[in-house]
Amino acid sequence: MAEEHPEPTDSFELLAHSTRMAVLQELFESLRATPDDPAVQFSELRERVDAPDSGNFSYHLDRLVGWYVEETDSGYRLASRGYSVALALESGRYGRDETPDPVESLGDCLFCGGPVDARIEDGHSELRCPNGHRSYVHLRPSALETLSRDGLRKLVALRLYGSAQQTLHGVCAACDEDVATTGEYHDDVGGHVFTDRCSGCGAQLALTAGLCAIQDLDVARFLRDRGADPRTTPPWEFECCRAGAETVVSEDPLELRVEVERDGDHLSVTLDASGEVVRVSHHR
Repeated sequence: MAEEHPEPTDSFELLAHSTRMAVLQELFESLRATPDDPAVQFSELRERVDAPDSGNFSYHLDRLVGWYVEETDSGYRLASRGYSVALALESGRYGRDETPDPVESLGDCLFCGGPVDARIEDGHSELRCPNGHRSYVHLRPSALETLSRDGLRKLVALRLYGSAQQTLHGVCAACDEDVATTGEYHDDVGGHVFTDRCSGCGAQLALTAGLCAIQDLDVARFLRDRGADPRTTPPWEFECCRAGAETVVSEDPLELRVEVERDGDHLSVTLDASGEVVRVSHHR
């Protein structure tokens, strides 16, 4: 009989067998092929996994049920945790021996202007420049290996835009724990940076004033209407996103102004101490 609620450490041990991993992969394939009816009967699943011993296969399948696999009247299907593992297997993030080579000089560092590489090390994906500035960005190994440079830039832009929005709404982009960004001047980058270290996962979150500014709906619409959608345009292509591009309006309470320019038009965007946009003025 399968455990319904194994301890977290035990849940990882449940994956330590090739038959169990094959079950997750086959159930993932079933979900991808027939999402409206992904359940697979025992006999079919055993055949697809190529397990000759019925009793041995039943043992391994039962170990997964209740944590990674759900047993229904129609058969077996992935539970939410099983889907996450199967997706990681599919993308190469789980059980992979080698790390993909970094994609060098993908863009410019927002904090110092140096070249940034997209890389995956120790299971973490990030942008990193030679001066040690890092930006968390969620990338799968396959993205670094298969996407063109332009495709990777668009993906990075989308992920950085989403991460910045999530951070400014008080949620860690890495683990979904609560965070609260505060703007402070940093001598080493010559500008204000909105930072917090997540107490849940330890991720260091850092946003420039301009990166905060382009999250505002009016600012994003202004850029998008002029052919530079911030969701797919890397932030280093916006001069306003570089550290030090902002102007101090008030020290106490802290208010910063960021000038966003495009096609001869520009917006004056005012931020408070948390990185929230409080005023937007349109000038021609």
